[in-house]
Amino acid sequence: MTARRAQHAAERHAGHGYLEFDRPVPPSGYAWWYVDALSDDERHGLTLIVMIGSVFSPYYAQARRGGPTNPEEHSALNVALYGAVDGLGRAFGQCPALAARAI
Repeated sequence: MTARRAQHAAERHAGHGYLEFDRPVPPSGYAWWYVDALSDDERHGLTLIVMIGSVFSPYYAQARRGGPTNPEEHSALNVALYGAVDGLGRAFGQCPALAARAI
Protein backbone atom coordinates (compact mmCIF):
# COMPACT_ATOMS: atom_id res chain seq x y z
CA MET A 1 0.00 0.00 0.00
CA THR A 2 1.42 3.37 -0.92
CA ALA A 3 1.69 6.13 1.65
CA ARG A 4 -1.07 8.06 -0.15
CA ARG A 5 -3.43 5.08 -0.07
CA ALA A 6 -2.64 4.48 3.61
CA GLN A 7 -3.39 8.12 4.41
CA HIS A 8 -6.65 7.92 2.47
CA ALA A 9 -7.67 4.77 4.36
CA ALA A 10 -6.92 6.44 7.71
CA GLU A 11 -8.93 9.53 6.72
CA ARG A 12 -11.82 7.36 5.54
CA HIS A 13 -11.98 5.64 8.93
CA ALA A 14 -11.32 8.79 11.01
CA GLY A 15 -14.15 9.58 13.37
CA HIS A 16 -15.44 6.00 13.25
CA GLY A 17 -13.30 4.71 16.10
CA TYR A 18 -11.36 2.57 13.62
CA LEU A 19 -7.91 3.14 15.11
CA GLU A 20 -9.24 3.74 18.63
CA PHE A 21 -6.12 5.45 19.98
CA ASP A 22 -8.20 6.44 23.01
CA ARG A 23 -9.23 2.85 23.74
CA PRO A 24 -9.05 2.17 27.50
CA VAL A 25 -6.67 -0.62 28.46
CA PRO A 26 -7.74 -2.54 31.57
CA PRO A 27 -5.29 -3.38 34.37
CA SER A 28 -2.95 -6.21 33.26
CA GLY A 29 -4.40 -5.93 29.74
CA TYR A 30 -2.91 -4.82 26.45
CA ALA A 31 -3.70 -2.98 23.23
CA TRP A 32 -1.63 -2.66 20.10
CA TRP A 33 -1.63 -0.83 16.77
CA TYR A 34 0.07 -1.99 13.59
CA VAL A 35 0.87 0.30 10.64
CA ASP A 36 2.51 -0.65 7.32
CA ALA A 37 3.59 1.84 4.66
CA LEU A 38 5.25 1.41 1.29
CA SER A 39 6.88 4.12 -0.81
CA ASP A 40 5.26 5.00 -4.13
CA ASP A 41 8.13 3.32 -6.00
CA GLU A 42 7.71 0.24 -3.73
CA ARG A 43 11.44 0.22 -2.91
CA HIS A 44 11.12 1.18 0.76
CA GLY A 45 8.78 0.08 3.50
CA LEU A 46 8.03 0.92 7.10
CA THR A 47 6.30 -1.05 9.83
CA LEU A 48 5.31 0.45 13.18
CA ILE A 49 3.90 -1.52 16.10
CA VAL A 50 2.85 0.39 19.21
CA MET A 51 1.95 -1.65 22.31
CA ILE A 52 0.38 -0.55 25.56
CA GLY A 53 1.05 -3.46 27.88
CA SER A 54 3.73 -5.23 25.85
CA VAL A 55 2.78 -8.89 25.56
CA PHE A 56 6.40 -9.71 24.63
CA SER A 57 7.92 -8.12 27.73
CA PRO A 58 9.24 -10.45 30.44
CA TYR A 59 9.02 -7.48 32.84
CA TYR A 60 5.29 -7.10 32.14
CA ALA A 61 4.76 -10.86 32.59
CA GLN A 62 6.56 -10.74 35.93
CA ALA A 63 4.59 -7.68 37.08
CA ARG A 64 1.29 -9.32 36.10
CA ARG A 65 2.11 -12.38 38.22
CA GLY A 66 2.18 -10.02 41.21
CA GLY A 67 -1.39 -8.82 40.64
CA PRO A 68 -3.15 -6.11 38.61
CA THR A 69 -0.59 -3.99 36.76
CA ASN A 70 -0.80 -0.67 34.91
CA PRO A 71 -0.19 -1.55 31.22
CA GLU A 72 0.97 2.03 30.50
CA GLU A 73 4.07 1.28 32.58
CA HIS A 74 4.96 -1.47 30.09
CA SER A 75 4.53 0.14 26.68
CA ALA A 76 6.72 -0.54 23.64
CA LEU A 77 7.44 0.78 20.17
CA ASN A 78 8.75 -1.42 17.34
CA VAL A 79 10.00 0.24 14.14
CA ALA A 80 11.20 -1.68 11.08
CA LEU A 81 12.54 -0.09 7.89
CA TYR A 82 12.81 -2.13 4.72
CA GLY A 83 14.37 -1.28 1.41
CA ALA A 84 16.88 -1.73 -1.33
CA VAL A 85 19.50 0.28 0.59
CA ASP A 86 21.95 -1.29 3.04
CA GLY A 87 21.77 0.01 6.57
CA LEU A 88 18.01 -0.10 7.01
CA GLY A 89 16.99 -2.03 10.07
CA ARG A 90 14.81 -2.36 13.11
CA ALA A 91 14.49 -0.89 16.54
CA PHE A 92 12.48 -2.13 19.50
CA GLY A 93 12.21 -0.42 22.82
CA GLN A 94 10.12 -0.54 25.92
CA CYS A 95 8.84 2.88 26.90
CA PRO A 96 7.38 3.13 30.41
CA ALA A 97 4.21 5.23 30.44
CA LEU A 98 4.48 5.92 26.70
CA ALA A 99 0.71 6.27 26.43
CA ALA A 100 0.46 8.76 29.26
CA ARG A 101 3.11 11.02 27.70
CA ALA A 102 1.60 10.84 24.21
CA ILE A 103 -1.80 12.14 25.29
